[in-house]
Amino acid sequence: MRDDLTVSLLSSGEIGVQFPEGYWLIGDSTKQADLTTYRVDGMVPVSQVTQLAMGRVTGRSRTFEVSVIDRAQLSDELDTQFRIRYSTARDGGIRPRYTVQHEGPVPDDLITQDYDRFTLALGRLPIRSQLMSGGTQVKVELIVTRSYGENAKEQTLTWTGRL
Repeated sequence: MRDDLTVSLLSSGEIGVQFPEGYWLIGDSTKQADLTTYRVDGMVPVSQVTQLAMGRVTGRSRTFEVSVIDRAQLSDELDTQFRIRYSTARDGGIRPRYTVQHEGPVPDDLITQDYDRFTLALGRLPIRSQLMSGGTQVKVELIVTRSYGENAKEQTLTWTGRL
C-alpha cells in the first residue's frame, strides 16, 4: 500500500499540500517570494493511535489502581487524557445491573507514566471507600482521548471484575 503526498497549484497561485489520510502530521508552511516550504515536525500513523490495552488491575479502596499499556509505543509523542465511568453492581448474578457511581476526568496528578505504561490511581478519586472495598463487583470504563496537534481520537477500555 502506498501513501502518497499530493502537491498541487491552486487557482490563487498558492501551493496546496495534501497528506496521506493514514497519518497525522504536525508542521507548518512558509512562503518567501515564489518559494513555499512545508516543514514536517512530526508524523504518526492514525492506525496506531488507539493501540491501547488494559494492563494490571490491583488493590482496593484507596489503593485501587489500573494500568493502561500503549502497544504502539507512541506515548511520548501523543497527548493522552483519561475519563472514567466507575460503576458497581449489587449482585453478581448472570447479568449484574451496574449503577454509575462516578464519572468524569481522571486528574493528571492521579496518573503516572512509565514509558508506555500509564498507572491510574483510581482509589484516590472522590468515590466512597465502601464502593471500592473487597468483594465489590465493579465495571471500569476508561474513555481515552489521544491527540496530536489538532487531531484527536477516542478509545474506550473496559474492565469488569470483583475487587
